[in-house]
Amino acid sequence: MRILASLAGDAPPHSSELAALAAEHELVISHGAAADRCGRLRLALRNLLPDRDVVTVLTHVVLAGHLSSGGRGAEPRAIAELRSLRALIEAGSVVLCSLATGSVAVDGIGEMRRSEAKVDEDLASSLLARRLDADLFLLLGAGPGPASRSEAASRFAEATGRRAAIGSLAEAGSLVRGEAGTQVKRR
Repeated sequence: MRILASLAGDAPPHSSELAALAAEHELVISHGAAADRCGRLRLALRNLLPDRDVVTVLTHVVLAGHLSSGGRGAEPRAIAELRSLRALIEAGSVVLCSLATGSVAVDGIGEMRRSEAKVDEDLASSLLARRLDADLFLLLGAGPGPASRSEAASRFAEATGRRAAIGSLAEAGSLVRGEAGTQVKRR
């Protein structure tokens, strides 16, 4: 099963739960963490999964609209590195998608340019899960989190007909089995 696990900023670094998921499934992890936290997570997963490649990809979210769309809530439209991500997954890598890289918008001549617009990481992760054909979308944090987690889970479930789950990283295995957290399915 292909799982996309979105780690909230408040998610404690329980790399053993992620390694357990990666041992049984194709695992993609998205997060907006700073480089040092991402590096610690990658190193921990490499130590726990010595036979697997663990790769971090600086992931750019392509926004709908123009470069000038500053402010919060710009709508994610695409993921710039999608082909590369698919190739890494197909090769058996555990992939960490760093959404802290920022957003880009397409200018009038079709070129991508850096955007100052803020992107909701949960919605960007939902788009990423859909584009990577994830079988399950997990939104993991320390607590219930913002309303955008529920919206992101609903968008995934409605668009794909597959399940999403919201809960803590410590209960990731139970979330996968549908035994814990908030389970979100198509209405």
